[in-house]
Amino acid sequence: MLATDTKLPVIGGAEKRRFVRGMFTAIAPRYDLLNHVLSLNVDKRWRERAVDALGWERRPDGRYLDLCAGTLDLAAALARRSGFRGHVVGADFVKPMLERGRGKADRVYRSTPTRSSFPCPTPRSMGPRSASGSATLPTSTPGWPKRRGCSGPGRGS
Repeated sequence: MLATDTKLPVIGGAEKRRFVRGMFTAIAPRYDLLNHVLSLNVDKRWRERAVDALGWERRPDGRYLDLCAGTLDLAAALARRSGFRGHVVGADFVKPMLERGRGKADRVYRSTPTRSSFPCPTPRSMGPRSASGSATLPTSTPGWPKRRGCSGPGRGS
């Protein structure tokens, strides 16, 4: 389907969300492979640079948020860094994409927030921009990451 196709919901709203969610649900099983092949593996360097720019070393035990996390590659890249002792929430509105990221790294939690409620704490300071949005979460949030909608490694969301 082309962007010029009149059936493509380009304006927005619920119809567009359904379209985008359906599209990413359909490609989820092959998303990582497509991303690596189509970018000639440049996507891996982008993620490493994004993690380098985050400055996580100042708070290696901090809590971080990867918005539009997809298959959790960015969250996993941070969580696997030597010396990282914190946690990362990967949030995406396409649950099958998050499920594809299951097991990529410890200390990565999955969340499928709705438009009207974000089940995890609100970010207080934004990190670098990349293919996904990254943010630092407050360290004093009681009960995080066990709040409704946040799931831990190996648990369903």
